[in-house]
Amino acid sequence: MAYLSEMPVRLFDFENEMCIVETRLENYEIVKSKLSFGDIVSQTSSGKIKLVRERMGFSRKPRKR
Repeated sequence: MAYLSEMPVRLFDFENEMCIVETRLENYEIVKSKLSFGDIVSQTSSGKIKLVRERMGFSRKPRKR
């Protein structure tokens, strides 16, 4: 996680050794290029967290009401 702390991202979800991070649109290209190499690799990107969860096989989270 120290690797991610050096980037302008926010940890959104973590499950099964995978995580979903959120970044601002202006930082997207920088973050995407940094996550193209090394131990942490980007698998998908989307503006919709629901779609990212589906693509990565995350379990559905209960909605807070």
